[in-house]
Amino acid sequence: MTSEQPQHPGRFVTKPLNRPAVEVDCSTWGAEAGTKQRTQGRFVVANVNRPAVEVDCSGWHPPSPALVLTLQPDPTVDAVQLALGLFSVLDAVNVLDRALGGTGLTRVGGRQSNGTVTLVLAAEQQAGAVERLQQICEQLNHPTEPAALPLPAVVKSLAARVA
Repeated sequence: MTSEQPQHPGRFVTKPLNRPAVEVDCSTWGAEAGTKQRTQGRFVVANVNRPAVEVDCSGWHPPSPALVLTLQPDPTVDAVQLALGLFSVLDAVNVLDRALGGTGLTRVGGRQSNGTVTLVLAAEQQAGAVERLQQICEQLNHPTEPAALPLPAVVKSLAARVA
């Protein structure tokens, strides 16, 4: 065996990882330390009170209104039928928005929890959006004509609100 190979093959060879000492010049470290308060014992966290900052919010746009639809789907339907039913509801709501002078709605959020599907829709055209969304809510929550928004068979109930 050579000197580079271990005497006992099959055993792991470990080499110590001792690093050589490094010289550090600390002569300039204490120059600013004389003006600071020193503590003894446990470290003390200094409370720093920052001055109040004035923020001008006048240029901020108000949050755009959103239409929140809460649907109760039939629990026995499969995912494809539910997706087609939701697409039908979204199409009908877009038709209502266009009939009121809007350009349609865009989905900005949604979730499903405990069998309830919640969709959040925002108006693409911001001018007059609050009034249009309130009218859509009225038509969805209290339809004067049941044929105006026929719910698909997969959706058992629908509630709408403006947020």
